[in-house]
Amino acid sequence: MSFSNVMEIRSGLQVHTTGSLRMVSVSPSSESLLSHPDRLLGQHLKDVAKRSALICTESPVSFLSIGISLEDLRRVSFLIGVCHDFGKATPYFQEYIKAIRDGKRPKKRRESQHGALSALFAYAVVRSRFSHLTSPIRDILPYIAYEVVRRHHGDLHNCTDDVVLLRDDGDIFARQIASLDYDQTIDAYNGLLDTEVIAGFFHGWRQELSEALRTSNRIFRRLRKSLDVRYAGLILFCYSVLLSADKESASGLDVERRPKAVCGEDVDRHRCRNKFDRPENTMNKIRNEIYAEVIGQLDCLDPAEHIFSLNLPTGTGKTLTGLSFALKLREKIGKETGFCPRIIYCLPYLSIIDQNSQVFGEVLGVNNPSLSSEVLLTHHHLTDVSYTTGDEEYDPEESQFLIEGWNAEVIVTTFVQFFHMLFSSRNRAHRRYHRVVGSIVILDEVQTLPHRYWELIRQTLSMLAKDHMMYIILMTATQPNIFKVGEEIRELAPGREAYFQVLDRLDLYVHHGQVEIDTFIRIVREDIAKHPENDYLIVMNTIASSQRVFRDLTHQQEDGATYVYLSTRVVPKERLARIMRIKDKNLNPGQQVIVSTQLIEAGVDIDVDVVYRDFAPLDSINQVAGRCNRNFGGKKGMMHLFEIVDGTGKPYYQYIYKGSEILIQNTKDVLEGKECITEAEFVMAIEEYYARVSDAKSDDLSKNLIEHLAALEFEDLDKGFHLIDSDYPKYSVFVAIDEEAEKYWESFCRIKEIEERSERKKAFLRIKKNFFEYVIAVPSKFRNMVGYDEMTGIGYISLEEIHQGLLYDEEIGFSPVNENTGGGTLIL
Repeated sequence: MSFSNVMEIRSGLQVHTTGSLRMVSVSPSSESLLSHPDRLLGQHLKDVAKRSALICTESPVSFLSIGISLEDLRRVSFLIGVCHDFGKATPYFQEYIKAIRDGKRPKKRRESQHGALSALFAYAVVRSRFSHLTSPIRDILPYIAYEVVRRHHGDLHNCTDDVVLLRDDGDIFARQIASLDYDQTIDAYNGLLDTEVIAGFFHGWRQELSEALRTSNRIFRRLRKSLDVRYAGLILFCYSVLLSADKESASGLDVERRPKAVCGEDVDRHRCRNKFDRPENTMNKIRNEIYAEVIGQLDCLDPAEHIFSLNLPTGTGKTLTGLSFALKLREKIGKETGFCPRIIYCLPYLSIIDQNSQVFGEVLGVNNPSLSSEVLLTHHHLTDVSYTTGDEEYDPEESQFLIEGWNAEVIVTTFVQFFHMLFSSRNRAHRRYHRVVGSIVILDEVQTLPHRYWELIRQTLSMLAKDHMMYIILMTATQPNIFKVGEEIRELAPGREAYFQVLDRLDLYVHHGQVEIDTFIRIVREDIAKHPENDYLIVMNTIASSQRVFRDLTHQQEDGATYVYLSTRVVPKERLARIMRIKDKNLNPGQQVIVSTQLIEAGVDIDVDVVYRDFAPLDSINQVAGRCNRNFGGKKGMMHLFEIVDGTGKPYYQYIYKGSEILIQNTKDVLEGKECITEAEFVMAIEEYYARVSDAKSDDLSKNLIEHLAALEFEDLDKGFHLIDSDYPKYSVFVAIDEEAEKYWESFCRIKEIEERSERKKAFLRIKKNFFEYVIAVPSKFRNMVGYDEMTGIGYISLEEIHQGLLYDEEIGFSPVNENTGGGTLIL
């Protein structure tokens, strides 16, 4: 039935009310509309709307500070779910989806696209239903609904840019709406919307389009000037809710959360089983004192306090202490509120994430030997795509969906996954946003966050703590001045200064002036030869210089030491195996000499007697110091700091700390005039360093990104936020270091020949984790040498090429014969 007949049918409809939404009953039309090849549109809309409302009902999120009650939030999420596929009712889309159902490959037409029309419909419905709210939320909410719906099949854009697109959509909308069968549309919305709403849109869509264009500039200018990130929190929450509800509905997966029993006493039992509670040396006594002090803070928490610091010396058990505090806090919150928070443990480096996840598995598995993915989940881009619950194992695509959605009680993940959920435009990252609401987030090694983002992170985490009821724990041995301790953040180890004072594990020797790399290598070689009883760690700033040091030290080696090389030029599988061998003294009872890059800095649990470090920012120096006499052995450790230069006289730090001149200069200022610094004095130096950085740093980038976030400009936000710097293009390369690797490469070659995209993806997910254990990233200048394939996006080095010694060395990894090992290559 065309729009001209709309008014004739309205009088024959039976209207009734359910809750706060008016429902309409109509008789079904002769042919039902589809949302998917095997799904009716009406069923899908109802299911998505119901799931959306349920997510909001179960969430502790609060947007009262911007004028949105929980009931308003539930209603707007329900309506967004109702409206999100309105455009699928057009004959253009129906022709397209039914052709797919019948096994055909239809051509895509602009008229068959449903996102833009659905978005305008959502704008109109939300504007009508929430006109009672006060400004500014009354004005902003329809645009939030518009953007959420328009981009639910892609990534978020700048909201203002997406509204401008409406100027060119009018003709398409006219054809789409003219083509709609009114009876079928009403049938699809049976029980969801009052027919007057749909009739009003049929009649007034041009006015809605005009109103959206007319007021957008004023509203978004006001948002930008406000620097208020709470509206970004609202749109990300609504976007996440729709993405999850839509994808769950389409997949047919039941992902309703059923909180699993994770006991607050699990760490205590783990400590007891491993006799950590019965210390036999000074270091373990200190660890026990710290553990008792931190856990004791649970009894005196202020309900208004949601952001905490756990600032303790390296090697004092922060990981288990932080986990135990989080588990007990989760239990406390559950008893007091009935809501059981997830625990999200975030780390900066892949090199330590699996190590910590294994420890967590041992802890949580004490009372649960068959630990399932519903309890503990590890998520990063190389995660094994396997999700299990009890005796059930999901297929690769289902597993990926559940893993990326953080469907677990304890999630171990990376800073990249967590912060790109907040500061990117990406659909896949945002889908889990609503999962972090009410959660306990532990940010371990927080000092690795770039200082240029401190203010952005401070404001956003403050919003998450207040409006999203999140608890945030910043863990580090060197707490950066992101928050003001005592004002914005509470220290969980108030006696921390005493621990730093009592731990006199090493002295830092500062060698002022520059030294050429050849001279540095000679100094190190002589020291190693003189002291065969000591284990050594040499940390260089660039991969090329680290390879140079390793080669020169091992060339015509006369000592009996075992030399180990670590950098991202070595395939991940071998890198992990080397770290495990270093830690196992039974395998290497003699002298060990480790040559590495920054890879070794945070969390890699090794212990040596002497460290040599190329000059770096003071927080990086401190992290490497944490590998020296880590376990408080019988003799004091020594760390030597040199400013090493290449053959041209250029310091190696200039190759990798571009844009960090403030950090380098402040480090030099703090260390000026000092030749030997004890561990206790080093703590004071760190505090002075961070005070200087806070005073000297520019917040311009953070302020610019806050403006983008406040104005809901997610594309621009994404372009400006890069947690991992990359000053040069890189390409992935598969290195077949052994016969097992060659088998995975052969499987990959077979998989890429599979024609059906979904089957090809599913097949690759089965080998993904094992495959990427042999993948490294190399500078783009080597792409032709490694057989880079544009179609697959990856290069290949065969086992035969490795044996020929051309591209990959078994000791130092990727090292082309014509590469200059004296220069600087950025650390990945």
